[in-house]
Amino acid sequence: MGDQLKGTVDVSGRGETSRRALARGFLLADPATIEAVRSNALAKADPLPTARAAALLAVKETPRLIPHCHPIRVTEVGLEFEFSANAIC
Repeated sequence: MGDQLKGTVDVSGRGETSRRALARGFLLADPATIEAVRSNALAKADPLPTARAAALLAVKETPRLIPHCHPIRVTEVGLEFEFSANAIC
């Protein structure tokens, strides 16, 4: 692998290991806005498919965005939205 940066470890020879990661986010908004998103009643397009696409892109870009995070094969991604009166989590 040549000269490595200090703090990095060559993991290319390791076998696959089962891993699980969890990330959370939330959007606070006016209750009327949350209800419009929940019922797909916004004047423009439904934002939830865009949020799903952004989450998938974040998974793919994790090794590039987080220092010392090695690229590993991702076999599954799950995404759920939970609604409350003034938030989407």
